[in-house]
Amino acid sequence: MPKLHELREQRANRVAEMRGLVDKAETEKRDLSEGERGRFDTLKGEVAGLETRIGQAETLANFERHAEAEPLTGHGGARELEARYSIGRALDEFSRTGRLTGAEGEYAAEHRSGRDRVFAAPVSAFLGTEQRYIGTQQPGAGPGGVLVPTNLGPLIDRPRPQLAVQRLGATLLTGLTGNLDLPRQKTSGSANWVAEHAPATKSDPTFDKVSMAPKTVTAKYEVTRRMMIQAPQIEQILRYDIGSLLAQALDQAATMGTGTGNVPRGIRSTPGVRKVPGDNLPPEQSLYANP
Repeated sequence: MPKLHELREQRANRVAEMRGLVDKAETEKRDLSEGERGRFDTLKGEVAGLETRIGQAETLANFERHAEAEPLTGHGGARELEARYSIGRALDEFSRTGRLTGAEGEYAAEHRSGRDRVFAAPVSAFLGTEQRYIGTQQPGAGPGGVLVPTNLGPLIDRPRPQLAVQRLGATLLTGLTGNLDLPRQKTSGSANWVAEHAPATKSDPTFDKVSMAPKTVTAKYEVTRRMMIQAPQIEQILRYDIGSLLAQALDQAATMGTGTGNVPRGIRSTPGVRKVPGDNLPPEQSLYANP
């Protein structure tokens, strides 16, 4: 007997073929031909039959899940049920058969899941709930020492430089979609001392513009499916780390960017910016280059 997902796939294929017949006729601005109408009616009957079989299969699968799942009162309640739950067994059985049995099936039934390729699983199945006490022996120090578990605590972050550009008052321009030109006063006129009743000396300011173009900074990690299963907190860790890397790259570009290639021009490389005496460290020796 075909499995439930196979029946659904067969139904989808026939519906897609019916859609193809109708779309072809509409494209050619005509009605369905006699042969196409016959094929359409045949597919319509097959879809109706598949709908009936799918409904029967769903009902049967639901009954089987309730029949094969162990009673909740038979293994000491929800806590012991979660202790017996195996995420590996659940993934293997659900991928092969589309349903769950045993403790996994009971948990899915309690949480009204286990259909449409989705099932519920307790958080303890990912984080673990096992606790043991084997005296004072350390791992490797004696026969019982190897049974002492190692608990995984919170992540210790690496040392990171303090971001400073925005905190020091840099102006942020948001919502930009293209290049940007900023008019700038390059120089001022001059003030002059004159004698009594003497005319003032004329001078002129000068102006130019600063042209800005978008730059792109990226950071990329690759995570395997097994890592996501064994360490579900890895996504949050990497999201934070990538955000910190991008913020640090922006800070470094704003201060030490060379303006060559794809790197923006920073304050240090901008002509005409007055530097503080003693500011003679090369970029590769700066705090940002060696965090």
